[in-house]
Amino acid sequence: MIGGPAVGAEVGAWRLERALGQGAMGAVFAARHTATGAVRAVKVMTRALDARGRERFAREGRALARLGPHPHIVGVHELGESRWGPFLVLDLVEGQALAKVLEVRPLPRAEALALCRRLAEALAACHGAGVVHRDLKPDNVLVRPDGAPVLVDFGVARDEAEERMTKTGAVVGTPAWMAPEQLTPSKSHPVGPWTDVFSLGAVCYQVLTGQQPFAGEHYLQIVKAVCLDPITPPSRACPALASAPDAAALDAVVLAALTRDAARRPSAAAVAQAFAALEAGR
Repeated sequence: MIGGPAVGAEVGAWRLERALGQGAMGAVFAARHTATGAVRAVKVMTRALDARGRERFAREGRALARLGPHPHIVGVHELGESRWGPFLVLDLVEGQALAKVLEVRPLPRAEALALCRRLAEALAACHGAGVVHRDLKPDNVLVRPDGAPVLVDFGVARDEAEERMTKTGAVVGTPAWMAPEQLTPSKSHPVGPWTDVFSLGAVCYQVLTGQQPFAGEHYLQIVKAVCLDPITPPSRACPALASAPDAAALDAVVLAALTRDAARRPSAAAVAQAFAALEAGR
């Protein structure tokens, strides 16, 4: 299978109606069930998959199934097989990627705090079910028209209950949003729920300030920024935050998530509680 299906094709019992997104390995379509008329999102591969790739694709479905219904995590309905290879049937989330939203406008403070709390709650649910996302970034968060975020793309998620597929020393994720233990992997600094918390801190930093905490023109510059360079507190990166009475508390929450020592990072649930307290003015 090379190229994958196009709009109008039938994948299992689903007719593809509209392209929603395209990645290096697969594509997502809005699709309609040919018998019931139900509308969902269908994720299919557009490149040939070996046994390892098929297992990784299946793991995405199993990981989402373990999470169960959650308002801020995309739901899975079916893992199937078609003449194009395996496919996933997911909730159809109408909205824009957070990355696109942030390109258009900065989020008002109240909206930004609520979004950060909800993302942290979604990660806490993942970690409670033994799932580590490993690729949290603005492109993998959809924002509904009502402002609610939905965590998507569990393609490189790790299920803590299963054997890790990634080869030792491999880098999985997107550098500017990855934790130090992902960029310089070692047995003494494994990837785990704490890794997602670092990525959460990086996403929240951009949501709150409009700036990425780590940037560079090439990979090594980004690695240096993530692992070594001083991190500018959010209130210093965004003057609007500095004038708020709780600026120091907000800085403390974000910088705690971005702590380079994985053992010292708070849990996703603790980050969610901290953002809830900020929302409530505590």
